[in-house]
Amino acid sequence: MIEVQEPKGYFHTEELRDFLDALEHSAECAKDVRRDIRQVKWLIISCRNAVQGACVCALDAASPSGLAPLSGTSAREMWHYLDVTSREDRHAPRPDPYLDNMLNLYRKVSGNRYLQVPVRRSQQLTRDMKWLNQSRNKFIHFVPCGWSIELAGLPRIVLNACDVIEHLTLEHPVGWKFEWEDNPRMIKMALTEVREEIGAWHEELGIQP
Repeated sequence: MIEVQEPKGYFHTEELRDFLDALEHSAECAKDVRRDIRQVKWLIISCRNAVQGACVCALDAASPSGLAPLSGTSAREMWHYLDVTSREDRHAPRPDPYLDNMLNLYRKVSGNRYLQVPVRRSQQLTRDMKWLNQSRNKFIHFVPCGWSIELAGLPRIVLNACDVIEHLTLEHPVGWKFEWEDNPRMIKMALTEVREEIGAWHEELGIQP
């Protein structure tokens, strides 16, 4: 993808770059977790963020208004502003957009409202996405406590997350961004690295998938 050169002292990103960064970081964490178990935390965070990023990009491309990734309240406020308020008063302040939560984004990409080929949802996949999101939230908002995470099942959760990402970005990509320039190769390479490293880690630990 084309990198935007910002003036010195600035950092630039956008939804696709944010997704790619999270996915590439997931691959790095999947490799590092084999030598340092503390990387489990960053693997969970980056993997969850990559799933969310893929959902956001897909929904944004699938929605002509670009409002599909927003929460219900935020989308309604934005639509009213675009359709009514801005026409009545062109100086009216634009409402701040608020992203929908990760599980609602997952529900949107696994339903028929926005995507022609939605993610094929199953009870196990839904449970895994809930676990991934809840665990990420606990890490981000860590309260004083001791917390042990059972590793059995984590390889399956990460691999299922890879399947969701692959469906949205490579198997049935929505819009031009996922197919633009070098993006397909970058996504495929990162997913392959995650799957290979997690498979090797699973075998080394002898834990259940």
